[in-house]
Amino acid sequence: MKIKTYDSLKLIALLLTITVIAGHYYLPAKRSLIHPAPHTAERLYGFNSPLSGLSATWIDKQLHYWRCDYLADHNFGCGYSIYWDSNFFSGIDISAYDSIEYAIRYEGPGTRIRFYMRNAHADYAEKGDGSTTKYMAMTVRTQEIHNGPVTLNLSEFNVADWWLKERDYRRQWANTEFSNITEIGVDQTQKGTHKTYVDKITLVGKWINTEWLLLGTVGFWLVIFVLEGLWRLYRVYRTTLHIKSVVNELIANQLSLEHEKDNLQTLYVTDPLTGIHNRAGITEVIHSHHLKHPEKTLGLMLLDLDHFKDINDTYGHDIGDQVLKTFATETTKRLHKISTVARWGGEEFIIVTPINNHKLARERLTFFADNIRSGVEKYTFELDVTIKLTVSMGLTLLDPGENFEAALKRTDRALYNAKSNGRNRVEYLE
Repeated sequence: MKIKTYDSLKLIALLLTITVIAGHYYLPAKRSLIHPAPHTAERLYGFNSPLSGLSATWIDKQLHYWRCDYLADHNFGCGYSIYWDSNFFSGIDISAYDSIEYAIRYEGPGTRIRFYMRNAHADYAEKGDGSTTKYMAMTVRTQEIHNGPVTLNLSEFNVADWWLKERDYRRQWANTEFSNITEIGVDQTQKGTHKTYVDKITLVGKWINTEWLLLGTVGFWLVIFVLEGLWRLYRVYRTTLHIKSVVNELIANQLSLEHEKDNLQTLYVTDPLTGIHNRAGITEVIHSHHLKHPEKTLGLMLLDLDHFKDINDTYGHDIGDQVLKTFATETTKRLHKISTVARWGGEEFIIVTPINNHKLARERLTFFADNIRSGVEKYTFELDVTIKLTVSMGLTLLDPGENFEAALKRTDRALYNAKSNGRNRVEYLE
């Protein structure tokens, strides 16, 4: 094949690649109507008063129009949901979608309305008992609903703390799941008389998964580059006149790959929001320490920003992100050079510090942690708004030869104790 022809084909392939990648963002959204739908059932639930009866009643079921009378003596509110299985165990998989669109109309005094989903899994849910399915929810201002259909990203939903506590909280259950949604609903959490039309509920996503498209594109170009390399080696074999240019090109490609590898390695161990280590990064730090100093003990501190969800709910996720970045920056400034801080996930951070004197390890680690805690308590986050924060901390020691996961579980339990005992405190667990 002539060089000009090959270059032309490669240019065409490159243009097609760019067109496909850029164009898939402009494809119409994939929409799936789940309510009203033939296989979808509806129900109302609420507080059953011996005097006034059930607090949730239909006004016009055909119009999906219902009323919630959340009175002062009621222990909880009322709501509406759709479901697919009367046993609340078999549902639908919505994990391929990005968001869910609610077209509802609301009349009442409420300032916020809660949207929720429930997911069933054999590890925690019991067939026939819908209350055991995982409860994931978020709240929206009613003003957004008045402006037309509201679209909620699945990533905005969070697993309810009360559900985790009822299920004897296991850390892996704290993640949202959308593979078997058995119930989707809306409920009222503010007292008063509320009237709601639930006109439509629609799943919204992309026709082409961006991740798979990018992986396919990378794979395609890797094949192209491999074939190109083989073709160049064949030309080198056939003629020694191009040896120097081919070798130089291979060296340049190798350097480029090494540079890309370094960049990918940095991305792999770095939290994109805060710029500090992520889980993978701190795990490598601990592994490296064990290799260099197998006889030394490490102090582990797991931190959780108290009531951080309230900041997101009150000021928005942009302010929440600024708080996380500022916290990471200020904490890094105040640590010793031998200590490392990383974002463990969400509003949780972890600090690893070497311990030189094992006899005084607990006292020194607790003193160090309490200095951090008190520093956060005194610090004022001067952003677009002024915010004060506290942190809860769980501490333990990672002894030489001990499994990191075992020590991490202790810090997690210690953190749970700190939060259960009032937050803004430090708890140590042997």
